[in-house]
Amino acid sequence: MSNGIVADDAMIAATAIENGYPLLSGNKKHYKPVRELDFRLFIP
Repeated sequence: MSNGIVADDAMIAATAIENGYPLLSGNKKHYKPVRELDFRLFIP
């Protein structure tokens, strides 16, 4: 996609946003372009 996020990551982010859930991931740079996302860094 033109904003730097691939389709798979966009679908995951959209699902979290639509359902009102935070997104836990170890890769913050994949979701940085999505401002509406409640991102939480996951460190195992």
